Amino acid sequence: MLFSLGSATAAADAMRVELPVSVVGTLGILLVASVFVGFLAFMGVPMPRFLMPKWVYERKVKDRADRRRRRDRKKAEKVQG
Repeated sequence: MLFSLGSATAAADAMRVELPVSVVGTLGILLVASVFVGFLAFMGVPMPRFLMPKWVYERKVKDRADRRRRRDRKKAEKVQG
Protein backbone atom coordinates (compact mmCIF):
# COMPACT_ATOMS: atom_id res chain seq x y z
CA MET A 1 0.00 0.00 0.00
CA LEU A 2 2.85 2.34 0.78
CA PHE A 3 4.42 1.68 -2.60
CA SER A 4 1.04 2.21 -4.29
CA LEU A 5 0.70 5.58 -2.66
CA GLY A 6 4.27 6.53 -3.56
CA SER A 7 3.90 5.28 -7.13
CA ALA A 8 0.63 7.12 -7.68
CA THR A 9 2.15 10.34 -6.38
CA ALA A 10 5.32 9.92 -8.48
CA ALA A 11 3.30 9.11 -11.61
CA ALA A 12 1.12 12.18 -11.11
CA ASP A 13 4.20 14.36 -10.62
CA ALA A 14 5.85 12.93 -13.74
CA MET A 15 2.76 13.68 -15.83
CA ARG A 16 2.46 17.13 -14.23
CA VAL A 17 -1.11 16.54 -13.12
CA GLU A 18 -2.74 17.03 -9.78
CA LEU A 19 -3.50 13.72 -8.04
CA PRO A 20 -7.14 13.66 -6.93
CA VAL A 21 -7.61 13.89 -3.20
CA SER A 22 -9.92 10.86 -3.31
CA VAL A 23 -7.09 8.66 -4.65
CA VAL A 24 -4.64 9.82 -1.99
CA GLY A 25 -7.29 9.53 0.71
CA THR A 26 -8.36 6.03 -0.33
CA LEU A 27 -4.80 4.72 -0.55
CA GLY A 28 -3.91 6.41 2.73
CA ILE A 29 -6.89 4.90 4.56
CA LEU A 30 -6.08 1.44 3.16
CA LEU A 31 -2.46 1.85 4.24
CA VAL A 32 -3.41 2.81 7.79
CA ALA A 33 -5.96 -0.02 8.00
CA SER A 34 -3.49 -2.64 6.76
CA VAL A 35 -0.82 -1.46 9.21
CA PHE A 36 -3.36 -1.62 12.05
CA VAL A 37 -4.52 -5.13 11.12
CA GLY A 38 -0.90 -6.26 10.77
CA PHE A 39 -0.09 -4.86 14.21
CA LEU A 40 -3.05 -6.68 15.76
CA ALA A 41 -2.00 -9.95 14.11
CA PHE A 42 1.57 -9.43 15.34
CA MET A 43 0.28 -8.94 18.88
CA GLY A 44 -1.52 -12.28 18.72
CA VAL A 45 -5.12 -11.22 18.22
CA PRO A 46 -6.96 -13.98 16.31
CA MET A 47 -7.73 -12.90 12.76
CA PRO A 48 -10.79 -13.83 10.71
CA ARG A 49 -10.32 -16.57 8.14
CA PHE A 50 -10.22 -14.22 5.14
CA LEU A 51 -7.22 -12.38 6.62
CA MET A 52 -5.20 -15.55 7.32
CA PRO A 53 -2.99 -17.44 4.91
CA LYS A 54 -4.49 -20.77 3.86
CA TRP A 55 -1.81 -22.85 5.60
CA VAL A 56 -2.47 -21.12 8.93
CA TYR A 57 -6.18 -21.86 8.72
CA GLU A 58 -5.58 -25.50 7.71
CA ARG A 59 -3.18 -25.96 10.63
CA LYS A 60 -5.72 -24.43 13.00
CA VAL A 61 -8.43 -26.83 11.78
CA LYS A 62 -6.06 -29.82 12.12
CA ASP A 63 -5.04 -28.84 15.66
CA ARG A 64 -8.68 -28.40 16.67
CA ALA A 65 -9.54 -31.86 15.31
CA ASP A 66 -6.58 -33.40 17.17
CA ARG A 67 -7.69 -31.81 20.43
CA ARG A 68 -11.24 -33.06 19.87
CA ARG A 69 -9.99 -36.62 19.23
CA ARG A 70 -7.82 -36.58 22.37
CA ARG A 71 -10.71 -35.26 24.47
CA ASP A 72 -13.08 -37.92 23.11
CA ARG A 73 -10.50 -40.67 23.71
CA LYS A 74 -9.97 -39.45 27.27
CA LYS A 75 -13.74 -39.47 27.90
CA ALA A 76 -14.02 -43.00 26.49
CA GLU A 77 -11.18 -44.24 28.75
CA LYS A 78 -12.81 -42.59 31.75
CA VAL A 79 -16.14 -44.34 31.06
CA GLN A 80 -14.49 -47.75 30.51
CA GLY A 81 -12.04 -47.60 33.35
